[in-house]
Amino acid sequence: MAKKYAIKLYSLDGDFIYITEDTNHCMDLRVQLFDTKEDADKFADTWRIRGKKDMTKVVEYVAE
Repeated sequence: MAKKYAIKLYSLDGDFIYITEDTNHCMDLRVQLFDTKEDADKFADTWRIRGKKDMTKVVEYVAE
């Protein structure tokens, strides 16, 4: 299986949550996956805040 990458955002409860695809159904959550770390990193720029790099991270995704 090829490596895939995902974006995680820091949540107020101290955990990280995955960015999900827009499926038009709130009960059909799917992690937004990227083929390369570079693509995920570029997409993650949307949520990055200067001086708070630890709030957003790109991770290798492993299906559970």
